[in-house]
Amino acid sequence: MAEEQNRTLNDKFMLRLPDGMRDRIKAAAEANNRSMNAEIVATLEEKYPAPKLPIREIARSIATLLTLVDSEDRDELVRKLQVPWDAFAERLGPHQATTGMFELAEVLNNIEKSLGRRLTPEDIEDLWDLIPSSQQIGPKN
Repeated sequence: MAEEQNRTLNDKFMLRLPDGMRDRIKAAAEANNRSMNAEIVATLEEKYPAPKLPIREIARSIATLLTLVDSEDRDELVRKLQVPWDAFAERLGPHQATTGMFELAEVLNNIEKSLGRRLTPEDIEDLWDLIPSSQQIGPKN
């Protein structure tokens, strides 16, 4: 609770508004059924959205990395990557829950079994292009 209060205090910003703007913000806030602060934050979020993380590129890089290690080492690498992957998922929030690290490794293993050979980084590039950009790829909460 104290940490939340400290964050709130640290994020305060005093602002002088031109004549009439406070009334316009108040009217918009009431129309949207929220506080003036929430209205201002929503407006700023719309104008200045948080940068999107390149989730697909991160997952592609990890998939490529997994093709470069021996099968025995792959399992250990996946275990080591799981913790930062989960932390990354936490930052993304539940609305972006997607593929987990173990699932990604399992997909690679299954593709290799069906091909009867190890995947190469070039294979990952070719395969990645087949995944629709709308497909959620990245950490899973």
